[in-house]
Amino acid sequence: MTLGFFHDKHTLPTEEEVNSILGGVAGLWEELKQYIQQHGSIKEEWKLYSQKAGWCKKILLASGKEERNIVFLYPNVEYFTCILVFGEKAVQAVENTKIPQAMLDKILAAKPYKEGRSFDIEIRGKQDYEIVKLLIEAKIHN
Repeated sequence: MTLGFFHDKHTLPTEEEVNSILGGVAGLWEELKQYIQQHGSIKEEWKLYSQKAGWCKKILLASGKEERNIVFLYPNVEYFTCILVFGEKAVQAVENTKIPQAMLDKILAAKPYKEGRSFDIEIRGKQDYEIVKLLIEAKIHN
């Protein structure tokens, strides 16, 4: 499955290239990073887990010596995909939020692993952005 736009393993995407590809949602990409930063220091890393999926920006929340994965952002043409991994506490917490039922069904259908349940959400506009903020709140506080 192709998640991101940038696939050349020898070339790290630049912020200018990412903003150009994201187009109208580039502001939401930046807002999301700023939103996470409200909860503490963040660390950003470009990662290429597979050439087929493409480059992603990994956002970690740093607390003292600990760093915690929050979200993996895959830029694409006019949208970006967020990959989140929820432990069971976060899954339970999100059941009590105002996320759409289809999103909750997706989370509950994700196979549980030791690390948690991995699922994605595409950010194509403000409505998707508001949903991912609720998901990140559940992730951070659980």
